[in-house]
Amino acid sequence: MNSSRVITRMQELLGSSQSARTNAAYMAVGTAVSKVTGLVRIIALAYALGLRVGDSYNLANNTPNTLYDLLLGGIIASTIVPVFSSRLATSLQDRAWRSISAVVTISIAVLGLLTIVFEFASPFIIEAYSFERSATSSQQTVILATQLLRLFAPQLFFYGVIAMLNSTLYSRGHFSTPAFAPIFNNVFSIAVLVIYSVLYPHPTTGSVLHDPTQMLILGVGTTFGVFLQTVALLPAIRRYAPDLRVSFDYRDPVVLEITRLSGWTFGYVLANQIALFVVLAIAFAHQGYVTAYNYAYLFFQLPYSIVSLSIMSAVQPQLAALWAKAERQEFQRKLASSLRAAVTVTIPVSAIYLSASQLIIYVTLAHGAMNRAGAQLTARALIGFAVGLPGFAAFLSINQALQSMKRNQTVFFLYFIENLLNIVLAFILTKPFGILGLSLSFSLAYDAAAVVGVLLTSAMGLRLGYKSLLRSWFNSLTASVVCAAATFPMASYAAHQSGIMLYVSAVIVGALSASAFVAVTYIANRFRVTQGA
Repeated sequence: MNSSRVITRMQELLGSSQSARTNAAYMAVGTAVSKVTGLVRIIALAYALGLRVGDSYNLANNTPNTLYDLLLGGIIASTIVPVFSSRLATSLQDRAWRSISAVVTISIAVLGLLTIVFEFASPFIIEAYSFERSATSSQQTVILATQLLRLFAPQLFFYGVIAMLNSTLYSRGHFSTPAFAPIFNNVFSIAVLVIYSVLYPHPTTGSVLHDPTQMLILGVGTTFGVFLQTVALLPAIRRYAPDLRVSFDYRDPVVLEITRLSGWTFGYVLANQIALFVVLAIAFAHQGYVTAYNYAYLFFQLPYSIVSLSIMSAVQPQLAALWAKAERQEFQRKLASSLRAAVTVTIPVSAIYLSASQLIIYVTLAHGAMNRAGAQLTARALIGFAVGLPGFAAFLSINQALQSMKRNQTVFFLYFIENLLNIVLAFILTKPFGILGLSLSFSLAYDAAAVVGVLLTSAMGLRLGYKSLLRSWFNSLTASVVCAAATFPMASYAAHQSGIMLYVSAVIVGALSASAFVAVTYIANRFRVTQGA
């Protein structure tokens, strides 16, 4: 390939810093709207189903995601985007699109076959989660989860297609459509849940089991929402990837490269799913734990997904292309800047969760079929997750950089440490601390693995300026601690209110908390406490 064409193509792919910021901004806005509608969906879900029916629903609805991650999702997330980006940067366009087409076609075909197997394996999967449950009420929960999983099984295929299409769009530098597409899923699911709650205001496990209409509304309605999210991506594919076509060329060099790289990827994805299986099995042995853990985890992911993930997802294709071009200095600069922002924004949110989790959950979830006891359980889980939010952001940001470098063996090592710690701590901490211990084990595992990741990147010779990064994070932490200290007594008082006073108090607490954070940050900057941040 002509060298000038390579340079021109690299410039197109990498873009400017301004373009990276624009991409991240578009993705952040889309992700924010998606996550807000996702939060409304969780509120509707808690209102409509409560804890008991919610346990069966959430376990079944999480399983397609779990299996997708195990079978293909991790490979797509960690391997395909960097490989696609590198291929588009260093090859002729027609050759690159032949390779991308082969990967997309073969992946979707494999997903179709696996979805059929998944449909028939649904009873065995739920039984694997429920080996500790034997009471009659628990058995009904197992049966309901199995029936719902049969209706949720097609989601495995749709999630895979979504991920493949998103990867293709990311490699083309288009981020807005993948960020906005989940809104279609969320809005439709909210409508389904609202209709369900009107028709069946007080559902029980037994009532759903004995009413096929209820089962179909929940099962088919949820799956159709994922289908709509898939369809929403197609116009962007036609515009930004018009050369994508059907190709079963399994001997294509990119297919072979991804197969080679995916060995280590499959290893750490398997470790992830083993840890998740253990955690869900422990949770499923306690009434309400699956639902509370799932809802708290979605709150936990909210700030990371809106800001940190948006930053790293927009930057990762550029990192992959920079590394392929051996632009090490620019690679390090861009990675350090992204890592600084990804972690800094999660620290104040972590402090807010720690100081006001009960108030947050009461305001959002303690309605309809979800009573205050269930909300309290969710709030305790959120406290445990909050401890790990900055470490989670740092860990995933470092791993995305390693994946851009195609250092999948190192990524496997980090995930192995994280998952081993998660499993060990889950067994140790759940018995004395309940659901708080279960979520805390997740957080401590990610915090420890993030520290190991920092040490490894330093040992590999990546100069990211960790002293400057730590200064920025410490300054954010200082302001956040002051904010949390001011928020905690007010939030505790407000959480005991009811009716309209609960919401009025929550607004006041939020305003005062934000004001405290802004004031402390301003004072710190005024007196040059944040030099170098």
